Amino acid sequence: MVIVCARRGGHGVSPAPKQGRRRNIMALNAYAALTWNGTALDGDSTMSEIGGVDVSSDHIEVYQLNWGTVIGHERQASLSAAHRTAEPLVFEQRLDGTVPQWHQALTENATIAGTFKIFDTNPEDGATRERFNITIEGGRVVSVQGESPDAFDADQSNKPCYVRVKVTYHTITYEDMVLSKVYTDNWSQSR
Repeated sequence: MVIVCARRGGHGVSPAPKQGRRRNIMALNAYAALTWNGTALDGDSTMSEIGGVDVSSDHIEVYQLNWGTVIGHERQASLSAAHRTAEPLVFEQRLDGTVPQWHQALTENATIAGTFKIFDTNPEDGATRERFNITIEGGRVVSVQGESPDAFDADQSNKPCYVRVKVTYHTITYEDMVLSKVYTDNWSQSR
């Protein structure tokens, strides 16, 4: 018995390939060295080293990372109307041994601290390099959500199961590793 699982193209028909030149561009994963109440979280990293940086022990492989700061403003006059607000740092990682710890950290209001290391490709020589670091202190987990991608969606079925963690923080430091620029924002200080 042969079963043909057709997606998008109709029964037993593969979708037509896209026309034009395709570029294979792949984003590099970020890696996080984080602590939970002072104890290192030991993730399941698929790499031991990237860009000359050891990411094998006490690192979590991060598939997606979002962060930001906003200021409320009055739209018509384009004037600031509120103080700045730190948006939670949100990251996605695959399921590993840290997932129960994330749920426990949320339940027990544990303190999260550490550094997210972001890598890119050097345009001059093509080498992988540590490009940017985001370090947080006084963090608290505010949300943990897991997801198993839709196995029947061709665009999603090859993705692993993952968890999305949201962390608020007291202090955040942004560091450009290439240009040696650093800025620390401490939320207890008014600006």
